[in-house]
Amino acid sequence: MTCVLIACNVCDVAQSLFLESPVCQNSLIPEIGIPESIVDLCLLGPRAHVFEDQLGNQIQMAGKQILVVDDSQTVRVLVERILTSAGFDVVIARDGFEGLEKITSETKLVVLDVNMPELDGYGFCEKLNSMSKDYEQLPIVFLTSIESKALELLGRQFGAYLNKPVSKDKLLAAVDDLLSRTEATV
Repeated sequence: MTCVLIACNVCDVAQSLFLESPVCQNSLIPEIGIPESIVDLCLLGPRAHVFEDQLGNQIQMAGKQILVVDDSQTVRVLVERILTSAGFDVVIARDGFEGLEKITSETKLVVLDVNMPELDGYGFCEKLNSMSKDYEQLPIVFLTSIESKALELLGRQFGAYLNKPVSKDKLLAAVDDLLSRTEATV
């Protein structure tokens, strides 16, 4: 399937590819010749290194490790760039099995795709909970293209549920909310 984009500038193209067009979600920016530095600026904004909450308060997120588990390279790269720009340490996994291998006691949150080959998001959660009681309170952001009331309920139970494609603001708001709630209970 071909993706046709009409954009007035390169930022519009980058945002359309990654954030607005499910058809183009697996397109890679290098294939159309947009330098990564421009893509970062377009997707993350000129002040990407400063994360602010909705009230404009600066949030200190340095050192908090987030595990991102998704079979789409495009989604992994986008989510990693968004989270890294906000000061998080990001660990990447291509499927549930790799995610289980890479999770540690330092992991503070998981961004998890539901549909993946090998071990999907449901299997990941099941195996994670059976590994250790330490992971029972670990917040999970379900990031998926599937729309379902059952997934919304599951997302609320474990943390959050966000539809792909996700915006930088929605992702960071969900992560901030979950980490704030987790820290309040510690």
